[in-house]
Amino acid sequence: MVGDRNAFDASGNDDFDRARALVRDQREDEALDSFEIAIDGTDDPCIKASAAAHVAALLLGFGRPWEVAAFAVTVREHGSRALGDVLEAAACVQLGDPLGALQLLGDEGPVPEPTDEWFPCSAAGARATRVRALALAGRVDDARTELERGLRATPDGHELWESLATLAAEGHIDPTRLVRYLEPARVVDLFGWIVGAPSTGLDAIAEALWRSSPGDLRVLAASTLFAWQLEPERAREW
Repeated sequence: MVGDRNAFDASGNDDFDRARALVRDQREDEALDSFEIAIDGTDDPCIKASAAAHVAALLLGFGRPWEVAAFAVTVREHGSRALGDVLEAAACVQLGDPLGALQLLGDEGPVPEPTDEWFPCSAAGARATRVRALALAGRVDDARTELERGLRATPDGHELWESLATLAAEGHIDPTRLVRYLEPARVVDLFGWIVGAPSTGLDAIAEALWRSSPGDLRVLAASTLFAWQLEPERAREW
């Protein structure tokens, strides 16, 4: 769930806005430094919290989850406690600590609903983190149930589909039952949302869609986004 302001609206803080522009330009290393400057240089709690959330997300992207907890504290203190919990839970998952993640998110029932004025976040993202934690804890059936609940509630939640692709690639989940929640008109959009997920998981989702709707040209169009990453023989099949 994103706040009232658009994620790209000017905040009025030069350091923070410069950092967000650097993220849009895919200059993440520079953005990380600028966000940290923004955290230290502002008294605005909304900007401080949002900049800390951006830092935490960048650190997760860099594979540095052990650095996330301190910034999650800043998010909780100045912004959304739920967002801080989700970011720290994602770090726990990367660290191989699913129980730590589930202590933050709970292992059933409603998920925390994070909010931020400039950092994109959602209940679907929180639920996807819980799904990954459940699977990492070996509770694959619970992960599957949680994922289905999430897709039923938020069929366009791209974080949930990314989790499905990851779990399918790991052999934990068969996507066949779950692709029914995707609107046919959003098939190509889906693979654009999750193009960075494991290619074998994308392949499994596409195969399930193809079986449910043989000859659907939208599935063939979507396959062009990932088939080139597959083994040559499988890529030729698409």
